[in-house]
Amino acid sequence: MMAHVSCVCLCVCDRYRFLMYSLFNWLYCISSLISTMILYQYFIIHSLYLILISLVVVWNAAVFYVDVFSVRGFRTE
Repeated sequence: MMAHVSCVCLCVCDRYRFLMYSLFNWLYCISSLISTMILYQYFIIHSLYLILISLVVVWNAAVFYVDVFSVRGFRTE
């Protein structure tokens, strides 16, 4: 996401660069606040979000250990 924002901000001329940066920053802040309000108001969405984040963390840890131990093995140092 940030790569696209950087590309758009760099593609515009110097005259509008601060305006584009401010616009994208405002959109990001508004979207963050709206998602926070939704997660605060609805317990089931909040719970599903926490479960999703936990699954992503477990998945990333599992992939890391498979990648590391497939190369190094279980040798002791």
